[in-house]
Amino acid sequence: MKFSRVKSVLPSMMLAGGLLLAGCSSAPVSKDGNASEQQAMVVKSTVIDSEVLPVGDSPILGNINAPITIIDFSSLQCPYCARGNETLKLVLEKYPDEVRIVSKSFPLGFQMQSKPAAKAALAAGEQGKYWEMRDLLFENMASFRGADMGALTAELAGQLGLDVEKFMEDFKSPEIDVKVLEDLELGATLGVQGTPHYFVNGIRVSGAQPLRMFDAIINHLLLEAEEMVESGTSRDALYSEFVNKYYEPVAPRDNGPEEEAPAAKIGPDDLHIGDSYTKGPEDAPIVVYEFSSFQCPFCKKGAGTLNELMAMYPGKIKLVYKNFPLSFQAQSEPASRAALAAGRQGKFWEMYELIYENQTSLAEEGIFEKLAKEAGLDMKKFEKDMNDPAIAAQVRLEQGEGAKVGVKGTPVFFVNGTRLVGAQPIEKFKEIVDAELAGE
Repeated sequence: MKFSRVKSVLPSMMLAGGLLLAGCSSAPVSKDGNASEQQAMVVKSTVIDSEVLPVGDSPILGNINAPITIIDFSSLQCPYCARGNETLKLVLEKYPDEVRIVSKSFPLGFQMQSKPAAKAALAAGEQGKYWEMRDLLFENMASFRGADMGALTAELAGQLGLDVEKFMEDFKSPEIDVKVLEDLELGATLGVQGTPHYFVNGIRVSGAQPLRMFDAIINHLLLEAEEMVESGTSRDALYSEFVNKYYEPVAPRDNGPEEEAPAAKIGPDDLHIGDSYTKGPEDAPIVVYEFSSFQCPFCKKGAGTLNELMAMYPGKIKLVYKNFPLSFQAQSEPASRAALAAGRQGKFWEMYELIYENQTSLAEEGIFEKLAKEAGLDMKKFEKDMNDPAIAAQVRLEQGEGAKVGVKGTPVFFVNGTRLVGAQPIEKFKEIVDAELAGE
């Protein structure tokens, strides 16, 4: 089977270092056509996903089983992204069967309306109009400044013939907030620092590139795809194989996600224990809320710091754990359910420790059953509880709680309301704890 129609050779320099042209930076100063019908969330793709650059449940435009995947991190208030959006339409017009576009939200902190715009596109996607809303948002970008984005996007939803009441419910829902934040965290993990930022089967491309640049990459990959299939690679495995070959990671941050603004202390009514699990005295003067994803290495580091902190202040700290699984960490959500299921047998914290101890093995088949046996759980009850919709709902509820107080990645801690983002050194925690105890 032939994938390509035009044979061309991609310069090696493009493969080695990616491409850089124009774009919006994640800070004011940076350091460095006809489209196929929307098919996202309607038909499931058979393409094997990549753990490094996951498509997940993100909106897809084009042939959902295409051999070329362009993952697009864009901010919907970025003029370079609007230009890039038009180029992507030309790409799909030229390669209708060979390319699929996957949209990831990456609103930039200094573009104040970019996050509500991202939420509006996803809310429209709940009614099958993600790409139409995305186009309308780019077209109306000049109207964003100072606008009531709820009213503006509701008007656009009406233009698209959407159920506006449902649109507004989805626009305000915690689930939409979580989706945006998960895309932001994925982008940060991948080294996205500005928009637009693309990955073409794993090849990093930064900025609003012209069509000829995409042509060069796509035709090279199509030729290589032919050779791989002829050598026995499954067509459905092409994406994951290409990503494994071409994706080049950037140096990770030491502490996980960074704060976009100075730490702010939230009010006493902003967080509630609810049904979440706690350890430490009920009347402890210091309450620490931990929002974590069990598959996040920074969260494992943070959990160790919390254990050390509680040992340093015996009887003074109560820890409240809130699940905030990240969608691109495939085992994080089932790990959350496993911990909550263990909690129904009084073993939440035992499972919490076991999951972190075995974090690198979470993709192994049967790992949570193995850990449950190690924790001495009743296996029938554990398996039933892990699949209980009420436990899945608890995970989503805790995610929503995090989104409401501005959790944008993991781990995030609140020490008597003071926010700490990332796997901070214990000195940072001690500074806050000592100040709180001194003011008792």
